[in-house]
Amino acid sequence: MMLFREMSVEVEKIEMDDLFYLQMKRILPVLLFLGVVLLYTQLWASQSLLVKDIEPGQDGSYPRYMVEKNGILFFTAWDSVHGRELWKSDGTVDGTELVKDITFGPDNTFGTSAQDYSVQNFTVIDDILYFTASTDGGSTWKLWRSDGTEEGTIPLCKTGTQYVNPVKLKGKIYFLGYDSAHGQELWMSDGTAMGTEMVKDIYPGDSNSYPSSITNINNVLFFAADDQEHGRELWKSNGTAAGTTLVQDIWEGGYGSKPHGLTNVNGTLYFVACDGSGIGSELWKIVGTTGSATLVKDIIDGNIYYDDSYSNLMGINDRLYFVVDDGTHGRELWISDGTTGGTRMVKDINSGQEGSIPYLGSMTVMNDHLYFTADDGIHGPELWASDGTLAGTMMVKDTVDGDYGGNPRALIHESGMLFFVASDASHGPYLWRSDGTESGTVRLGYPDRIYISNDASELVSINGVLYFTWWDDGYGTELRKYRVPPASAFGFPWTEFLPAILGRGK
Repeated sequence: MMLFREMSVEVEKIEMDDLFYLQMKRILPVLLFLGVVLLYTQLWASQSLLVKDIEPGQDGSYPRYMVEKNGILFFTAWDSVHGRELWKSDGTVDGTELVKDITFGPDNTFGTSAQDYSVQNFTVIDDILYFTASTDGGSTWKLWRSDGTEEGTIPLCKTGTQYVNPVKLKGKIYFLGYDSAHGQELWMSDGTAMGTEMVKDIYPGDSNSYPSSITNINNVLFFAADDQEHGRELWKSNGTAAGTTLVQDIWEGGYGSKPHGLTNVNGTLYFVACDGSGIGSELWKIVGTTGSATLVKDIIDGNIYYDDSYSNLMGINDRLYFVVDDGTHGRELWISDGTTGGTRMVKDINSGQEGSIPYLGSMTVMNDHLYFTADDGIHGPELWASDGTLAGTMMVKDTVDGDYGGNPRALIHESGMLFFVASDASHGPYLWRSDGTESGTVRLGYPDRIYISNDASELVSINGVLYFTWWDDGYGTELRKYRVPPASAFGFPWTEFLPAILGRGK
């Protein structure tokens, strides 16, 4: 009898040990996995860092106008020794440095003060940074180029030259330039001082033809200009004086059709112009480089001439997206395939004449969807997405309850995710990320919490790292970075993985 009891106790002990072993076999992988996830998250969170305290103290250096060149970030920044000058960064403290003190001493090359953010048209073409700079307090501006070194940062013009709408054509850049003898005309540069010159004096004398909206269509430049005889009309250029000619006198008689919003969509040029027939400024197109301009569709009610009814023209695949107020629905998103029947409003997001898009700070494309900010009159300005169809146009997420809205801006596509700056009911503005779904659109909260200063409108992505400005009361407004985790880290299948390791999977 005693022997039987001892055997029963031993069996019960073995069964309990087996049960404990089985439970630990299930639980230990979970604990190990959660520990790895926590460590992984902390490591990525540590990448949300101050790059460099360029101007020590609570004011900061106010970095602005960031652009990437060959894996290096270029921007303007201010310090008390050099003023606002050209800087560069590889994301490290030692690799963040002044490129050149163009205006020697504390005087500013860009703007007139620490917080003067005068736009200097930073453009990278063929691994060279082009920009305008002033060495006399902003009285005159000259075209400069930089290869990222102090020696390679040099002026390209001895006289004052404006620099707007730079476009590459056959290894050279073309832009709106200026000198006192010819006014504002079409200029070109091969990247050397000797090779920087006016292409053609379209408006003879010192008056301005003011070339604008310069667009490359199959190695031919199209732009708007005024030659005095025809008014402001559509021109084209092959880069030579003889090859710079009027395309078409759309509004005959010297009035000028005032083309604007020139946009290339797979070799078709779209633009807005007025032909004087009484329909006002409407959407036009030219197919190829030798065709004539034709009206796409009369969208706007009435005879409205050269206002801001059209904006944000953008090509996605073979379709043109744009924003227009047709006089009935307010400013809404439209799409066109170049035909009258195929030009339509995508969706009346905010019913009535007010419209959903009084302004668009930024638009971007991810997975053939257009992402933009819109106000439906109920949720305020929020993130929306569209595939060009009525059913496929919807709000991604309502970040703030009520009609205030999160006002998403600075949209950028990186590593299969959309990143942007927005607010929510309790925080803002912060960095957000989205996979295009409501559940996948989240504020990067602790420990990846990032605060974006209110005056920051730029996000720049370089090799999986986002750069932006960030204010705090310790450093002021300085350059920060956030290393974007792999896309898999954002969408791990928790609901499938955990049951499996717990022994409850399929």
